[in-house]
Amino acid sequence: MSEIHLRQIKSYLQKTFNGLIDLSDYQNKSETDRELVFLTRSLAAFTLMVLANISPQEASKSIVDGGQDNGIDSLYFDRREKIMYVLQSKWKQDSKGSVKTDEVMKFTDLIFTLIAETVPFYHGHELFSAIAHFEPELHKLITVVIHTIAGIRREGVIQLTKNSRLRIRLPLDQVPLVYPFNR
Repeated sequence: MSEIHLRQIKSYLQKTFNGLIDLSDYQNKSETDRELVFLTRSLAAFTLMVLANISPQEASKSIVDGGQDNGIDSLYFDRREKIMYVLQSKWKQDSKGSVKTDEVMKFTDLIFTLIAETVPFYHGHELFSAIAHFEPELHKLITVVIHTIAGIRREGVIQLTKNSRLRIRLPLDQVPLVYPFNR
C-alpha cells in the first residue's frame, strides 16, 4: 500500500471516529502510543461498520481491545442477521510490508460431520454447554465460536442434511481442548 493511501485511510479514520473510540486505558501513555491504539481500534470499528452496515457510533461501542482480550479488538452480534463478528485489527504506521504472523492470533475452524436427524433450532448455548461439559476450560475462553448448524428449518428444529456440519472456531493453540490428539 502506498504512503498516500495510508494517509488517506488514516485521515478518514480520524475524522470518522474522533471522540468515539475509548482510549481511557491509554491516558498515561505517549501521544504516539495513543495514536497507534486509536488507529488500530478505529480500523476494527470501520471494518465492522462496513461488514455489518452499522453506524460509526455503534461500531465504536463494539471495541473490546485491551490487555486481556486474547487478541480480539471488536465483538458485535447482528441480531437481524444472527451473525457474530469477532474482529482483530492491527494498524501499521509503515506502508511497507504486512502484519507479522506473531502479531495476530491464528484461528482455525474445526469441522465435524453430524450423526443425527435434527437439532433444536436454538442450539448454540446447549451445544456449547455439552461440549464444555467434557472440557470445562472452554468456559474460560472468550475466543470460541460455535457456528449455527445449517439444515432445513422445521417446527422448532433444524432437519440435518448430508451437508450439515458442526463448526467450531478457536485459536490454534486451543484446538486440543476440542479435538484431543492424545486422549
